[in-house]
Amino acid sequence: MEGLSYPSYLTLKELAQGLKDVIEDYYFSAPLWVVAEIAEIRLNSHTGHCYLELVEKEDDQVLARMKGIIWASNYSSVSSFFQEVTGRNLERGMKVLFLARLRFHLVHGLSLDIKEIDPSYSLGEMMRKKREILERLEREGLLALNRSLPFPLFPQRVAVISSPTAAGWEDFVDHLQNNSHGFSFFCKLFPTLMQGDKVESSLLSSLEEIKEEQDSFDVVVIIRGGGSNVDLSCFDSYLLGKTVAAFSLPVLVGIGHERDDTVLDYVAHTSLKTPTAVAEFLVDWMRKVEEEIDEEMKRLKEAVRNSEEREKYVLATLAERWAERVRALLLSSKEELSLCRERLLVHSQRILGKIGEEQRAYWRQVQNLVEKKISREREMLERTEQAIRFLSPENVLRRGYSITYREGTVVKSFKDLQEEDIVSTRLRDGWIKSKVEEAYGRKQSEL
Repeated sequence: MEGLSYPSYLTLKELAQGLKDVIEDYYFSAPLWVVAEIAEIRLNSHTGHCYLELVEKEDDQVLARMKGIIWASNYSSVSSFFQEVTGRNLERGMKVLFLARLRFHLVHGLSLDIKEIDPSYSLGEMMRKKREILERLEREGLLALNRSLPFPLFPQRVAVISSPTAAGWEDFVDHLQNNSHGFSFFCKLFPTLMQGDKVESSLLSSLEEIKEEQDSFDVVVIIRGGGSNVDLSCFDSYLLGKTVAAFSLPVLVGIGHERDDTVLDYVAHTSLKTPTAVAEFLVDWMRKVEEEIDEEMKRLKEAVRNSEEREKYVLATLAERWAERVRALLLSSKEELSLCRERLLVHSQRILGKIGEEQRAYWRQVQNLVEKKISREREMLERTEQAIRFLSPENVLRRGYSITYREGTVVKSFKDLQEEDIVSTRLRDGWIKSKVEEAYGRKQSEL
């Protein structure tokens, strides 16, 4: 081995130090503005440092990857300002514009020391992404699909998607159960994550559970508490928007935002700002329906009252006409009987005067015959009068017969009726309103 010579070399540390000097001191001595997508983000709870995995993609293919770090001394101000402007937290999948200095660590390698993040760029990217999702849903005919569903008349069976620990869930239930109108509601909670990376999958899972029990519910409600400073990007999802838009029950949304509407707000049947507002909407809907029913009942009672008055007038008119006819018939019969009697008496007196005393016996016989004739005529008159009284409407009804009217007119033949006609039948002690199923003649009725 003696005499062997080695080429000149560098240690790994010397090589790394050389790279560090070149990168930091020569090429990138000043901070640069860089655009990248956050592939991973992790906050160290002990040190307060925020570690990021940054990528650039094209058609879901990663073209470049680099690590980034926001030191604890800077993280609070950077994240607070970003959240204040955008209304959202820094999260995976978000595209950001940041000011960073390139650093090369001898052990950890190349990374970006992030100094600032421009929230206006991310805000524009989020708006662009949301706009693209809404345009796609509209092209696919889904955007207004859930809104086109008829809202149930009594939305009292409510499937609720919310976090069981959220104040919004408690406020929602309290407002429904203690409403001042006394309406009863049945609510079933489908516990769901409302923050973090798994919100979308959790919401989709809950919607699938409700779909399996959809016959047990009238509406679906998605609620959460919070205001404009909470992270709502999880609700700007194409898959979630598509699922809600195509859901078979009306979906109401109250996710507690004030600044912007999410994709979920655009595809839901009804969008409100807070869980309490959703509860108020359901109570108000029930109140309006109750008022409409009360108004319809008043109109129905008035119509029945008017119809009853008309029928009473028609019946009274018919009864008066019958009474007049009976009185005229009786008077005519009495006058004819009286005239006949007078003529018979005059004629008898003439005959008796001519035949004299010898015919008196015969006269008595004739007189007896006349009296019998008068008696028979009287009996016949009484029977006629009794028959007339017996045939009066009131007596006919007492014997179990009835009078049927259609639209105020007495029905005399089955040919006057058709199927689905509404008829009123007068009995001895009341009325019956019914619908004609079939009308037929005597031969068919005897079958």
